[in-house]
Amino acid sequence: MRETVNIRWLDRKARKCEVERTGSKTFRVTSTSGRVYEVEMGGTCQCDWAYYGGRGCSHQLAAIKFWLQEQGWERVSFWPTEADAKRQHRHIAKWNQIYVTGKVGARC
Repeated sequence: MRETVNIRWLDRKARKCEVERTGSKTFRVTSTSGRVYEVEMGGTCQCDWAYYGGRGCSHQLAAIKFWLQEQGWERVSFWPTEADAKRQHRHIAKWNQIYVTGKVGARC
């Protein structure tokens, strides 16, 4: 399995993707290049990175961010280590060896 090397770069790239929910755990993610990928919450994506064993592509991160925002998370970011995530002083979750931080607030 390919390791996610530069999670911060992928996080910035994911912020520019457009995400649309297509099912309970599936999303359609449009990348900055205009390509469209189907992403499942379990971590699968149709991009070349995922096809060759990569995890945590920008499309997966965009889908996770979208889903968390639906759950009431704000300011969602991804971090390579637990120490990096803890420095953010926010709620922490772990997905596929990637740390996710965000502010969990009440929705009106």
